[in-house]
Amino acid sequence: MINGNAGITKSFNAVLFFFGFYLWILSIVEEDPEKSHPSHWDKIGEWSPAIGIGLSFLCFLILIVWGSWIVKQFWNRLLVDLIPVREINFDEALALILIIGILSI
Repeated sequence: MINGNAGITKSFNAVLFFFGFYLWILSIVEEDPEKSHPSHWDKIGEWSPAIGIGLSFLCFLILIVWGSWIVKQFWNRLLVDLIPVREINFDEALALILIIGILSI
């Protein structure tokens, strides 16, 4: 095993909670189609398009890296013990995130 037999711990659950919180914060700043006023991203884009694009890319990068880490930890801590599968590394977890993202479009 890569991480030994760590299992699902309180710290892992805390990281998962903060990841969900991060996703919730991102959903707040997105535009609501029923509202007629611009979203926070629109306001940033009007003020400085370069900063808006940079912040969007940074949020996307954080989401992908953090999500990949969570998928890797979940897989290696739980699925390996439940079903006969091998452990995965960060690159494989990233590939899983990207494939799921592509298939969900």
